[in-house]
Amino acid sequence: MKRTIQILSTVLVIASMAIYVGCSSSSDPTPTAFELVSLNAGTKDLIGATFATQVPVGENIVAVFTTAVDPATVTASSVTLKAGTTVIESTITVDGATVTINPNLDLTGKTKYDISIEATVKSTEGTALSTFTTSFTTIGTGIGAIPQEANQVMYLPLDGTIEDKNTNTTKAIKVFEQVAYATDRFGGANKAANFRGATAAGNGDLVELSGTKFINANTTISFWFKVATSDYPSAQNKPMFGLAGKHGFFMEVGDQLNWVKFATNHKIPAPTDGSSAHCNGTSFMDPNQEMASKISDKWVQLVMTYDATTSLKIIYIDGVMVRTDDLGHNLTQEWNFSDFQLGDTDDSCSPFIPTNANFAIGYFGG
Repeated sequence: MKRTIQILSTVLVIASMAIYVGCSSSSDPTPTAFELVSLNAGTKDLIGATFATQVPVGENIVAVFTTAVDPATVTASSVTLKAGTTVIESTITVDGATVTINPNLDLTGKTKYDISIEATVKSTEGTALSTFTTSFTTIGTGIGAIPQEANQVMYLPLDGTIEDKNTNTTKAIKVFEQVAYATDRFGGANKAANFRGATAAGNGDLVELSGTKFINANTTISFWFKVATSDYPSAQNKPMFGLAGKHGFFMEVGDQLNWVKFATNHKIPAPTDGSSAHCNGTSFMDPNQEMASKISDKWVQLVMTYDATTSLKIIYIDGVMVRTDDLGHNLTQEWNFSDFQLGDTDDSCSPFIPTNANFAIGYFGG
């Protein structure tokens, strides 16, 4: 009799243990760990042991996590891609455990970017991610950040839009805007403005920017351009930017690319020798009469700098000085030039503000 009771007692203990274990499994599940597994731009690893460099500019950025991501937690503020303080506008999609960042425009060459994934990003089980940040630089030799931003008047990357990144201009005036966007010198798609000229009689391809800081006593203008000899037949010329004459400055090329003209308008101080007074004058400069071999069918950098203190106007092509002029000396006093300025109406020296004193880029007309 005692033996039977001992057996039953043992059975009851085993049963109780089984019931206890089953209750624990159903009421307190262990959530799946939620962590970032990989982050890549194409085949480039962005979270490897070393800082990622030479990252391609045209690839999506793909993040893979240990478990499915809650799409509602992935927003423009919880997943960001920045260059400095500038947020790179992107389309962000979620597919299971994969989050894809698709920049609306290709990234800029030789630029540092930062990626942040905030702790507000969660898995479908509600597990939060630890805040994650990393940086990388893109391939190429371009300038992504605004160079010398404190001294910069206007910066136009022309990367799919005509927009001043330094925000000194107030608006774009689309006159005959037929501009397209083409591959730039680094191979980036839609990173260069392509002004194609007229598509109908009387139509040009011109955009103007409105601002108040285009004319300064001391000025440096730097830009990259690429032109084809076939677009500039003999005895024909086209402006590249500027409104010409008394409007401050303009750039023009012509005659099978044999010449380049960079004209600038200047203040003329009152003469002390009794000669006729003039209020302004224009310096028309051809950097070189043998320009075709230097600029035809290839990317070229042209820099024009003017120093009002020394009155020196210098033009460089691809870093090589091709012409220098002293506009304040070695000339008759009557025509000594000084500060960069907009022109005056006549010799009365009354201030002249042209009706259209904007900065123009593209062709004036067909």
